[in-house]
Amino acid sequence: MATGPRRRVRVEGDWQASDAEIGPVVASLLRFISEAYLPYLDANAEAAAQKKENFSVRLKGYEFNARVVPYRVSCRAGLRQALSEAAASPENHPSRA
Repeated sequence: MATGPRRRVRVEGDWQASDAEIGPVVASLLRFISEAYLPYLDANAEAAAQKKENFSVRLKGYEFNARVVPYRVSCRAGLRQALSEAAASPENHPSRA
């Protein structure tokens, strides 16, 4: 499969405003992340901490078996750090509204 040159995409606009409402597509994506990806990351990190090679987790009603991926442990740590920083930011505080 041939691929062309990679293009850099720059996204600008109202979506960056902290008081902008999220649309249904973004809401759906965030719901999927919270119901499937974050539980997967948690299970992967727990299995890695226990020095396991594989783990099993129930995601959206289905049993999912996977190999432990050490890189995903650092992904989880990065997401947790970003969330912590965002939650601590005064501009993200609900009383700002």
